[in-house]
Amino acid sequence: MILAWLLTVGTLPVWAASDYDASAIPADLQENASAVVREQDEIFTIHASDAATYTIHRAVTVLNKNGERYAPLVIWYDASRKIKSIECTVYDARGTEVKKVKKKDIQDVSAVSSFSIYEDSRLKYYSYDSPSYPYTVEYSYELEFDGLLFYPNWHPVEGFQLAVEQSSFSVITSPDISLRYRVQHTSEPAISTEEGQQKYYWELRHHAAYKKESFRPPLGTLTPRVYLAPSAFSYEGYAGNFSSWQQFGQWINQLNEGRDQLPESTQSEVKRIVANLQDTTEIIRTLYEYMQSKTRYVSIQLGIGGYQPFEATTVDRLGYGDCKALSNYMKALLSVAGIEAYYTLVNAGAYEDEVLADFPSMQFNHVIVGVPLAQDTLWLECTSQTNPFGHLSDFTDERNVLMITENGGQLVRTPAYSAQDNQQTRNTTVLLDEEGNGQLTAQTQYTGQLYDDIARITQLNDQEQKQAVYKQIEIPNFRLQSFHYDLTKDQIPAANEVLKLQLERYVSISGKRWFFCPNVMSQIESLPAKTEARNHEVMLRYAYTETDTTVINLPENIHSEFVPEAIEIQSTFGSYHSSYTVEQGKVIYTRTFQRNKGVFPSDSYQELVEFYQKVSKADRQQMVLRKST
Repeated sequence: MILAWLLTVGTLPVWAASDYDASAIPADLQENASAVVREQDEIFTIHASDAATYTIHRAVTVLNKNGERYAPLVIWYDASRKIKSIECTVYDARGTEVKKVKKKDIQDVSAVSSFSIYEDSRLKYYSYDSPSYPYTVEYSYELEFDGLLFYPNWHPVEGFQLAVEQSSFSVITSPDISLRYRVQHTSEPAISTEEGQQKYYWELRHHAAYKKESFRPPLGTLTPRVYLAPSAFSYEGYAGNFSSWQQFGQWINQLNEGRDQLPESTQSEVKRIVANLQDTTEIIRTLYEYMQSKTRYVSIQLGIGGYQPFEATTVDRLGYGDCKALSNYMKALLSVAGIEAYYTLVNAGAYEDEVLADFPSMQFNHVIVGVPLAQDTLWLECTSQTNPFGHLSDFTDERNVLMITENGGQLVRTPAYSAQDNQQTRNTTVLLDEEGNGQLTAQTQYTGQLYDDIARITQLNDQEQKQAVYKQIEIPNFRLQSFHYDLTKDQIPAANEVLKLQLERYVSISGKRWFFCPNVMSQIESLPAKTEARNHEVMLRYAYTETDTTVINLPENIHSEFVPEAIEIQSTFGSYHSSYTVEQGKVIYTRTFQRNKGVFPSDSYQELVEFYQKVSKADRQQMVLRKST
């Protein structure tokens, strides 16, 4: 691809020269800020249902190291999204030009190089390595679109610790093109007509930086945003519209039509594999594990391949594919067995924005398979060779997804995991010697969402596993003797862990008295930060339950002198119970901690802090023992 490079103004709109002296930034915009957008102007001009141009001019002043992430020039392009021109200039703290960026300074890299085999998605990238702060990076570029499945959205506040002096967004269309938009935390556009063109204009001025807060909702729900989408669109020769989710799903059906056929040999193999199975769920499980054993994930980013899957015959032959191709392949396998399954679009990621149910548009980045059953729907993640059957991690759980049925798209919701699903159940035995050292064995089961972190450890090599185990143990002065993991891959999966530790001087000995904390393994270490003012609601994303039973075997002639009282803590955010029992030669400690999920008022944050403080204090209660001889 030959690009037109301009290091002068060229075809770009002419923006007035500005003063980028950092001292001119208002003091209130510097509060909580690591960077400040001095000015940003975006102009999106729609020429037809399949053609548009997009120009961006941006200047951002970086105040400290944390603000560097807002400064790089990053432009994604491919065959349908071409770069027409680029300019980039760097200024020092006083606003004096220090560097005019040249073509050779800008990297051209694959957008997905670490995952992709077939690709034409690439990035132009430039990052300035400044010797000091503050400094300002100004850049302008123009893109030309040939095919329009989605329009750019406007989100002027990109992250925390970023203030905005001025940002604008203009959309220019001909009267015969219907613009669909949705506003969030900002006003309706100023609409005008200029030279027969319709212009929509939004602007944000003097917006202070958001301070990062613990247990906050996703940033995307807090900031000013404008979402755009076409009504009718055309992409790579496939015409569609976003008048409804059903209509969009029909466009996906066009892309996928005829791509779910399998070779006769594979069809025969599928029928043989399931011939003796009667239970539908067991048939689905068997074919899912067959798919996992036969395929692996790679990214395919080539032309319409960004949205259209490889044919099932191709995946069957090559043994690899991306999320679209593997999901289509899984659907084809199930079809041979007489089981109806649906290709399903999802916006995947633990902290991704929720799909806007009332605004049909391309809001998805991943594909899974939904299999409706009599009582429920099974969900299959097809890109992992190790994922448990029917298990959705925080990558795809509890969100709106678009199931592509024979009639088009249908918005449905993936399931959430409860505190009963997400459990950590631990049984610990400690044998203390007369020097206060201990031999510890801990058997722990992690289920539901808590399974995933442990499962990732099992995929590491031996040395990496050992390092990971050391990091998760918060006991001072211990030596790891052995560890073992066993995985149960069900819909609510379980990871079983066995640890053996040598505890050095776990007990503090003063004369005949022994002081120690019976809660050896499950103390809460991280507490919510205290704050005088809370700006955002409190969001607890997941519920979970921790249950501990710890048996501490004492040496002879050691008896209890002080045993803490049982503790019960109840809160809107969860509950806690701990108790102590002393029997002949042993101490039995039990603990149950349950955290609730939900969104709570901002003024309840102090209550959350106090709840965690109480739990932490209870976790650290000391027992006193006494040596009788």
